[in-house]
Amino acid sequence: ADYEKFDKENHAAAKDKRATVKGTVYGSNYGRGVPAIAKSLKVPVEQAQSVMDAYYSAYPKLKVWQDSVREAVGHDDLMWRLTTPYGLKFKQEVITYKNRHKVGNEALAFVPQSTSAEICLRATVEINKRVGRYGAKVIGSIHDACYVECPEENVPQVAHMMETEMHGAAEVIFHRVPFVAEAEIGD
Repeated sequence: ADYEKFDKENHAAAKDKRATVKGTVYGSNYGRGVPAIAKSLKVPVEQAQSVMDAYYSAYPKLKVWQDSVREAVGHDDLMWRLTTPYGLKFKQEVITYKNRHKVGNEALAFVPQSTSAEICLRATVEINKRVGRYGAKVIGSIHDACYVECPEENVPQVAHMMETEMHGAAEVIFHRVPFVAEAEIGD
């Protein structure tokens, strides 16, 4: 609610802030350090560190999870940590002293990326079952997005249906955590 109000009052600043937060969060999830995140976002290291600190303060168990994923790399008995809720397993390569950090980052990226792709695919299957009644069709699914073409007069109904299906697919996994999906409309 606070972000929505801020976005309405100052959309450009909200967009910049969202990009900084998103880049910092994604960088953290994929094992990038604060200096690398700051460089890629073209923001001062202090700003990226501030966002990172606020993120870990808001989600203290996230760092514990990240460390547990890195620990699981190379340990078959801990493979459950590298398995998505739908059962897809991280394919480990040969782990050496030189590549351990790289493989750990790949494992950190694997779990959220694969889970979001699975959520999107499940939602896309359900969306595909329903779009025909709106004169629409699914034209693709990429990572965490489903793309649909539809007549302009049906855009609001299709957008709502897509948000509902994405939310429903995510709720199977995130039943204790709010999940929001937003339909974006383009030409």
